[in-house]
Amino acid sequence: MPDAKRSEVFESGFTTAAGGTGFGLAIVKQIASVHGWSIQLTESDDGGARFEFLGVDAEIEE
Repeated sequence: MPDAKRSEVFESGFTTAAGGTGFGLAIVKQIASVHGWSIQLTESDDGGARFEFLGVDAEIEE
């Protein structure tokens, strides 16, 4: 994703898809925020976008 678009990707209504609403990532960001997390967009090693959640304490139940 171009650097210029990275700052817009979490804004409500932003979409690059013809039939998209642009609400998906805005909702994800709000949910993450409610949990005290943050989400960031980085470049994937394989190309394309990579979304990383920060501040998540994963607990694994056995």
